[in-house]
Amino acid sequence: MTTGANLFSSVGRVVVLVDDPDEALAFYGDVLGFTVLPAAVRGGCRAGNRAPVGRSSPDP
Repeated sequence: MTTGANLFSSVGRVVVLVDDPDEALAFYGDVLGFTVLPAAVRGGCRAGNRAPVGRSSPDP
């Protein structure tokens, strides 16, 4: 049986739906210190991309 501690070794991408994209992007960049990546527009929706501190990609 797999324990919860061994279930995940990393997270590649997380989708967070928000009411105010600009406020959310500022929070992840300014407060949490995530790296700013180019935003993308897909199907009329804007995807603001951030990566963990010191990474150039959100992927592990």
